[in-house]
Amino acid sequence: MDTIARVHGAFHVQGWSMKRIVRDLHVSRNTVAERRLWAEAVWKRACKVRRM
Repeated sequence: MDTIARVHGAFHVQGWSMKRIVRDLHVSRNTVAERRLWAEAVWKRACKVRRM
């Protein structure tokens, strides 16, 4: 969960590129891509569930 939070914060809050996240957080490109997609899917699912 820590990796997800770090990647999400770096990409969405700080506006870092994928290349910078890979370099600075020492994770692979695949990890960054998976975490970005996973976080977006969870966010969309949460929005759909809360909608009435």
